[in-house]
Amino acid sequence: MSNLVEIENLHVAFRNDEGELKDAVRGVSFTLGREKLGIVGESGSGKSLTGRSLLGVLPAYAKMSAEKLVFDNIDLAKASPERAARYAVAAWA
Repeated sequence: MSNLVEIENLHVAFRNDEGELKDAVRGVSFTLGREKLGIVGESGSGKSLTGRSLLGVLPAYAKMSAEKLVFDNIDLAKASPERAARYAVAAWA
């Protein structure tokens, strides 16, 4: 059976007041099969941004990069944001 989620070296950044990109998520990597998973961490540690990256629902001003961002065998890094979100939402339903 294939993995449901594969993320390698995920980064999400926002511009600060000086216009510099500052990472909010730095180098997150994990693989998830079809089991259930809970992500636990401190407030502001990037849990929600990681999930939003996977669903393709980051704010327009966020910059996301990843070496690999695959959901249900669909390469979300190469899909349009609309298509990626449609696939991710359908797969979770």
